[in-house]
Parts: sequence; structure tokens; C-alpha cells
Amino acid sequence: MPSPLFGITANTARIGMDALAMRQLVAAQNIAHANLPGARPLQVSFASQLKAAAASAERDGQWVQQLAESVANVAPTSGGRAGLDAQVVELNEVGVHYQALARAVGRHFSMLSLAINEGKRS
Repeated sequence: MPSPLFGITANTARIGMDALAMRQLVAAQNIAHANLPGARPLQVSFASQLKAAAASAERDGQWVQQLAESVANVAPTSGGRAGLDAQVVELNEVGVHYQALARAVGRHFSMLSLAINEGKRS
């Protein structure tokens, strides 16, 4: 259940960070299994879930909960990018996206702090 303290912005960012963590785990598993004979790289994609969420006009707690459930139920599939270089690129992409979400959450909490302090910097 989304927390009313954090709001939709922070809750959606949390879901995005959970999705990125899953992508990171899959890439790490691909790297660990790279030298095993017959190993097939895995991938995880949230494109369809995010597209459906973006098309929704309603942005409320129920929407955030449905998005969280759909992201949590995504399973890795075969067909990821092969090779160690591709997996390292995947890990770097995840890191950049994670940093962007962390900055957005930081700005969100800075605005909350500013509102609590009545516009005065603490």
C-alpha cells in the first residue's frame, strides 16, 4: 500500500528502483553464467507495464499499487543481450537510471522539507 507521506512521486520512484534492482540482478546472473555451456542470457522488460500505466488517466494510490504489483510479477525471459560487454553496458544503464531516480526522490523530499519549514531553509 502506498504511503500517503511520500506521495505518488516517491512511491512511483520506489517502484522504478525495485524494477532497476531486478534488471541489475538479471544482468549479474548473466555475467555469472556467461562461461557455462548452453547458458542463455536472460532479460527483464517492464515496457508493457509502464506503457499501460502511462496511458491511465488516474494517478492515485490504487494506480501506484497496481503498478507495483505488475512490476513485481515480471519474470526474466530468454533472449537478453549476449556477451559480457553487453551485460556490463546493461549494469551501467541501470546505474545511471537509478541515480536519476534517486535525484528525483531527493528533490521531492527537499520540496517537502521546504514546505514544512514554511519556505525557510534549515
